[in-house]
Amino acid sequence: MDYRLQMDLEAARFLILLNKVDCTHMVRWLDRLRDAPFSTGDVTFRDGTDREIQVSNTGKFLISHWTDHPVKTVRVVKIESNR
Repeated sequence: MDYRLQMDLEAARFLILLNKVDCTHMVRWLDRLRDAPFSTGDVTFRDGTDREIQVSNTGKFLISHWTDHPVKTVRVVKIESNR
């Protein structure tokens, strides 16, 4: 399908501050998300622009994302600890 992945700056900052093991896990998970752009998260909510945001639980982390199908891009808007 050739979708791209884009991250908001705060999500990218969270990712680069992780230890090596967690960062590697997250990068692999994000690769799978990019390769499955029609997948839904564990929870869905609407943001201030009425856009559906998917929240996926990776075990240790929660990833908030949405897919912009017209431009074939999965957008990660937030990554946070699941603790």
